[in-house]
Amino acid sequence: MEQAPQGDCMCGIAGHAAFGGRKLPEETEQTLSRMLRTLSLRGPDDNAMIVDHSVAMGFSRLAIVDLPSGRQPFVSEDGSVVLTVNGEIYNHRELAKGLPQDTTWRSKSDCEVLLHLYHHRGLEFLEGVRGMFALTLWDRRRARLLLARDYFGIKPLFYHRDRERLVYGSEIKALLQDPRCPRTIAWEDALADRALTWEPLLVTRRPQTWFTGVDAVRPGTILDFNLKTADLTEHAFWRFPPPSGHGETGASDAEIVRHYGDILRSSVTDCLMADVEIGLMLSGGVDSASLAALATSTAGDAGPAMHTFTVLNGTTTVNGDAEHAHHHASRLGLPNHQVLFERDRIPSGQEWKNLLWLQETPLCGPEQFYKYELYRYVRSVRPGLKVMLLGQGSDEFNGGYSADMAGDDGWEGFIAELTGMSRRTALASAPELSLWWETTDKPLLRDTALPAFSPPVDSYAAFITMKYHDIERYNCWHEDRSASGHGIEARVPFLDPRLVELTAAIPPQRRARLLWDKRILRDAMRDVLPDPIRKRPKVPFILGHGGGHSRAVFAQMLTSSNGELLDEALATPAAAHLLHADGLRAALKQLRDVPSSHMVDRVLRLINLGLLATMAADPPDLIIANGPRAPRAYSVTEWSAQRTDIESVTLGRHSPDDTVLAFAENVLLLRDDKDSDISYLAIDGTVEYMIREQDAPAWSRLLREIDGRTTLSGVMSAADAEHADILDLLSQALEEGILVTTP
Repeated sequence: MEQAPQGDCMCGIAGHAAFGGRKLPEETEQTLSRMLRTLSLRGPDDNAMIVDHSVAMGFSRLAIVDLPSGRQPFVSEDGSVVLTVNGEIYNHRELAKGLPQDTTWRSKSDCEVLLHLYHHRGLEFLEGVRGMFALTLWDRRRARLLLARDYFGIKPLFYHRDRERLVYGSEIKALLQDPRCPRTIAWEDALADRALTWEPLLVTRRPQTWFTGVDAVRPGTILDFNLKTADLTEHAFWRFPPPSGHGETGASDAEIVRHYGDILRSSVTDCLMADVEIGLMLSGGVDSASLAALATSTAGDAGPAMHTFTVLNGTTTVNGDAEHAHHHASRLGLPNHQVLFERDRIPSGQEWKNLLWLQETPLCGPEQFYKYELYRYVRSVRPGLKVMLLGQGSDEFNGGYSADMAGDDGWEGFIAELTGMSRRTALASAPELSLWWETTDKPLLRDTALPAFSPPVDSYAAFITMKYHDIERYNCWHEDRSASGHGIEARVPFLDPRLVELTAAIPPQRRARLLWDKRILRDAMRDVLPDPIRKRPKVPFILGHGGGHSRAVFAQMLTSSNGELLDEALATPAAAHLLHADGLRAALKQLRDVPSSHMVDRVLRLINLGLLATMAADPPDLIIANGPRAPRAYSVTEWSAQRTDIESVTLGRHSPDDTVLAFAENVLLLRDDKDSDISYLAIDGTVEYMIREQDAPAWSRLLREIDGRTTLSGVMSAADAEHADILDLLSQALEEGILVTTP
């Protein structure tokens, strides 16, 4: 039975397959309809189902290329092959030229080319394909069902199988509509996962999905299910190329940089392929700034200027992201929407659960909230915008984390830190030996004394492999859900396999020159970006410098309504058995006192796990995760003239220069007798903060000048401090009651 497209808004891929010639149950069509309904936010343009004896395939479409006729599923001329594809094939025209001239095309959709490639190439049909995609292909003659996913897992595809059947879908919540799919969290694996604990370990094993019995199709892989025997065979059409650790290239550094720039420009051009409006998420860093400049030069005067969107909250005010995004967009002549999040914008408990269910990962946090709400704003003001360019993937493969991890020790310090991560990974398997490394300034044993320690031949290669898994399970995962939750497709030009293959081939002896602090990208953009943007240091989004403002928002969410979210997180027997209720309640009490604490991150992830377990046990109906009020844009014409007002709106209380600063009555500043560069803040007789002058010199000096009589301007003058140096910490100290002001 074939069902014609209907008017309901459904999206994504979903389906069932029975093994061994079995007939699908009669309720399969109803189950598939429920699965598609859970995916309806992914795109509202078209949907269809095919239900046969042993295979049922469902698809709904977000139309971006060939709007009138690019309907799916695609069916071969003889009816033997059925294909559904979620994504875009950027080089479809090039691939089509390699097919026989008598190929019959039924649409102008970029994805149809895969159907014909399979007909001519078989299982090699994805080699050389460039794009982002998740697909299912049913070969009726060979009784074969293929599931496949792009190089980095940009597009999601999950499955659950037993001896008799297979169920698959674009999101896990779709699988949970099937009554035979487990509805539990894989607690043991989840609690020990490096992504959840944030332990500095060098772990390269394949990531898990958080849910029992649910697997993700591996990136760059075709899963070949034999419908007669239920056998599964994996075919890799691409594998992440970990740096080889040896060898030399004939190209000079300048030639490598130039080649990188050429590929990036080509990738941006690919990502501009659409018959709908495209926007750009502009953070103010070199990654998104590069995309903005390249997209603008590529598009030229072909159409209206691309709209850009920036999160404006306390964190992005303090770290300068919002200001730099405004200046860069103005320079390029691009409209920039500064999407405002005032300090009182706290997600409600129900709002958070809705977003968490959309994201279906315990790693959901402040970044996901602000990005989701930014997309919500986009849909309200640019309803025709269906594609958003993002800068994801640049940090991971261009050396973006090297400077932060190395401190002041350069590339060698970065490599030493990676070796230390490998050592800590080994110590986790031999905790009885840890004191020989951790109780003295320098280790008392060599690493060779660790039975489990096998230092990687190339620690950088191991680190990049780990980041490749992070891209799949964190970056691509949440970017897909945040965008598709509003019927928008996220595109990531930096995740072009040609770029990653190029950086992976850089020999070890040249990495310090090309990969330290994203040097290859910064040099490639020498004639594209002005130096203030091109050389601007990396600033982590939301939870880096100034992240205390975002954490305080979520501390308030967790502690509101007497910790209602925690109570719900403890509702399942497994959660009540594994999560320490008293310990978590004590942590919430501490967050009430110190809301900007990093403890927010850890507590939130555990509560997320419990909430997901509760919702998975009884999957909720599809809920649009809209808050009580839509975000609005803050109109910026001249940043310097509006700076005071921007800081007031995003940071709240701001101390004028003519007020007097004093420590609260229960706060005492202590100096270290042995080290004059270290100070401590004691609150109610307990030391709560240690301040190192080398970490925050202006702030450390300013605290020592506060006497309860001198104005802020006088204290700043004595401490030789500028507003930009102390604004973030001053705002936090005032908000937490550590400092008080008087006229």
